[in-house]
Amino acid sequence: MRVGVVLLAAAVVLAGCGGGGSARRGRTVTIPSYAGFPPATITGTYSAAACAKDAQALAREGRLFAEHSGPAASYSADTYYIDMRRFYADFEARDCEPATLGGALRATLTRHERSVLTGYLPRDMAQSIQQALAR
Repeated sequence: MRVGVVLLAAAVVLAGCGGGGSARRGRTVTIPSYAGFPPATITGTYSAAACAKDAQALAREGRLFAEHSGPAASYSADTYYIDMRRFYADFEARDCEPATLGGALRATLTRHERSVLTGYLPRDMAQSIQQALAR
């Protein structure tokens, strides 16, 4: 009888935990202040469709950022960078798979644009994007 109670209790605990941690729940991410924009805190909930949408939006903004970066740019890429930070924070808060972002970036940006993008982004964001592209 005791074994049955213990097994039932274990099953209830595992069900409440999403099967021992296999369920993606999302998390909270804070975007630091930048260029007069205050910090923002985003709490995400995992959704494969929302992850794909965030990845595509990030790739779109990444292309614009790459096109307007560097010494030959006619104006600042800050607007695109600010948008990228927001989409990237959403992507991270949803606890999305990096491969989703890597696929969207490869489908949207040329190899040269991806190189420019990672070359001009802050180190931590560039490293995350490079890791996503490697998947």
